Amino acid sequence: PVLNARLLQLGLDPLGNPRQIDTLKLAKRNLKIAYNKLDYLGEYLGIGRKLDTDFQLWLDCMAGVPAALKKMARYNRQDVVLLESVFDALLPYVKNLPRLVEATEIGQSGCPSCGSKNLTRAGYHRTNASTFFRWQCADCRRYCRGRKSASTKLALVPL
Repeated sequence: PVLNARLLQLGLDPLGNPRQIDTLKLAKRNLKIAYNKLDYLGEYLGIGRKLDTDFQLWLDCMAGVPAALKKMARYNRQDVVLLESVFDALLPYVKNLPRLVEATEIGQSGCPSCGSKNLTRAGYHRTNASTFFRWQCADCRRYCRGRKSASTKLALVPL
């Protein structure tokens, strides 16, 4: 909403509906961890922490102090690396993510999360109407199901 308000103010076209993935919301919805903020998740997972900043650093950056700008750039780089690492760690445990890789880019047999073709069969995924082969990606560890229904005989096998 803030970005759209600025685009409106500048007379620019809206972005449409960009997809947003928030690690805080993913952790909150899918896991029970004491805190869901990036700094805590990074420490909890043993990945790392955010760099410390204070209000004075932000004021110095607004004033254009070169040392402050250099420190802020280092903070931003660390923040992006930490965010990506936390997201990669959470990926196998979260549900209802948007498709991160289009099927046309990887063919019909790749992982919809990371695009890897390194999939192994991991049982079946059953719906009320059909049964599908379930696959696990060896790279990102997420599960996905095949697009085509498995044999109807498989749906009738008791487990």
